[in-house]
Amino acid sequence: MSRSTDYQTQIATELLGTTTRPLDSYFKVYDGLIARSDVHVLQVEEPGPENLTPISHDDILAGTQILRKNPELTLAQAIQRLRTRLNRTHSAQQLKFAIFVAVRAMLMLDCAVSGRHWESWQLNERFVDFVSKCFPKALGVSSQIVEAMDDQKSMKAWKLKARFGISFKGTDNLARHLLLDPQGPKPTLYLFHHTAFLKAHLDRLQEENFRKEDDVSTCLRIGCLPPRLVAETLHSLQTILFHFDDRRSSSVLERLISKGGFDEDCAQPEGYKMFNGADKFEYLYWGERLVALHKFVQDRPPRNKFERWIKWQTSDSNAFTVALAALLISIIVGILTLGLAGFQAWIAWKAWKEPVSNGNDPTISLQELIEWIRQQDDTSLVSERCNPASYMFFGSPPLQQHPSRPRRIAMRGAQLTLTPFSEVFSQGNDDYIC
Repeated sequence: MSRSTDYQTQIATELLGTTTRPLDSYFKVYDGLIARSDVHVLQVEEPGPENLTPISHDDILAGTQILRKNPELTLAQAIQRLRTRLNRTHSAQQLKFAIFVAVRAMLMLDCAVSGRHWESWQLNERFVDFVSKCFPKALGVSSQIVEAMDDQKSMKAWKLKARFGISFKGTDNLARHLLLDPQGPKPTLYLFHHTAFLKAHLDRLQEENFRKEDDVSTCLRIGCLPPRLVAETLHSLQTILFHFDDRRSSSVLERLISKGGFDEDCAQPEGYKMFNGADKFEYLYWGERLVALHKFVQDRPPRNKFERWIKWQTSDSNAFTVALAALLISIIVGILTLGLAGFQAWIAWKAWKEPVSNGNDPTISLQELIEWIRQQDDTSLVSERCNPASYMFFGSPPLQQHPSRPRRIAMRGAQLTLTPFSEVFSQGNDDYIC
């Protein structure tokens, strides 16, 4: 075995209780921290770097042993005990860094403020209190968590990516798991992807006969995370976001593994050990973040000016304004319709009162028609057999003595045709009106 393999075996055995699982992703993080250890050496009040002893893997393991033996220690006390135990020339910054790396190796938890993570381990804060602060546990399952769990299908990875523009970013800090950052060009969902590390913890907890609901203080004595916290993290990854039966979400996960640096073990679901067979999986650690993600899906914030305008127009606060505007528009349309109807009636009345005529198509008014009827021979209008040379009219009287040319008259805007009697009798029409 090479030297690197030796230290990896030692750390995996002591901290994770396994040497069989593929922990490449885990040791990539660990090696990166050790490689940057020289950054934490320089201090004004300490001796120069040439007089200091570098931090070793054994120093890191010594820090984990101190914390596991007594999780009630504060950060300042843990640093002092490590200084006493190592009995070598280390700066206070080196010792603090060694404790921080020990916590990262045990729990994958960042103790220092980094990036947008707001939790840090203070000098006078107990180790167990710091871990509990990073992973607050709810007393029970709220109705919002139940609603989110019942609507798991809306939070599949491919839906979050395609419909809501969410990008997935891996994190090495377990405290940032399922943290949704809606700011920036695209919303970002941080995911703790070291599933091989989580499975190793769950294996060890089951071997040590821990119970499902054992808390942080109990589990820290063997350097492990609480069983429910580990199971919830695995469940959120391998059941809600990237279910192995969901082909499209699995494709998203494959791209994250190949291009995003996710742990390859993410694509290997193995169940949840002591939580297998549970009728309904409950979220007590990640429930609030799951609810936040579900709310984002149900009511995604607008991403541009047009979407913000649409959201404002459809908001509850704007409902009264919209209703009032609709009422005003209805009133205006009603007034315009009433005015148009009145104008049309006025045009019809004018046409009836003063009909328009031209030289080619003479017309008469109703008054002229009545006057013409009075001037006619009454017997010719009421006898059973009228003179064939005269005119018979259907709904209108004759206007002139031209048997061969019909005439049209306008009565209230309607055109009526005059037909000579000779044509009526020649067609065999006996039913007529004189």
